[in-house]
Amino acid sequence: MQKSKIIMLATASLCLCLAGCGSQNKTTNKQSSKSSSLASSQSTKKRSASDNTNNTNSQSTGKYGNQGPFNVPSNMQGTWYSKNGQITIAAHSMTINGNKMRLYKQSADFAYDKDSYKTKTATKATQKWYLATELDEKGLHWINVKTWMQSAGNGNYYSVHTETIDGHKVQILVAANGTDTWTDAVYYRSQSMAQQNADRHFDDLHYRDED
Repeated sequence: MQKSKIIMLATASLCLCLAGCGSQNKTTNKQSSKSSSLASSQSTKKRSASDNTNNTNSQSTGKYGNQGPFNVPSNMQGTWYSKNGQITIAAHSMTINGNKMRLYKQSADFAYDKDSYKTKTATKATQKWYLATELDEKGLHWINVKTWMQSAGNGNYYSVHTETIDGHKVQILVAANGTDTWTDAVYYRSQSMAQQNADRHFDDLHYRDED
């Protein structure tokens, strides 16, 4: 009788163990399934965002003088800070204080065809496009940015430049505008540098109040 009880207790313990292992396996499988679903969802979102960007560029190219995305120099890309502002520059766009501008190249034929600027259809279709070009002026290499249909005005200029601050070489982003490329603001790679040098003027930059 004693031996029979021992066998029954051992059998019951084994059943409980098997039930617990089965429950644990189900939980593990559910967690694994959720992780796989989440990874798949994130991957799909990334592909979708990339596809949307590529579609935007492909749909724009060839229309209204659009010759494709403008390639921003790599040394200008990244986030820059001034005392009161921020510029984030990507390979084909600029975001200034939250306003994103997609940069494109424009054909010379379209630029000199003034009738192009008179159609409402063209104006509406290109209202989110920005024309970007490169030029050298005042000893600096600039990117000039204008609205697509801009027929007057000089647009805005941006140039990466190196200055010496407290004995250290510091890379800055110079923002300028106007007919004489006047320095409008200076941006730094960090917010702390921007605050520390908020009122600093550099001798080799051209400021409007100097004329």
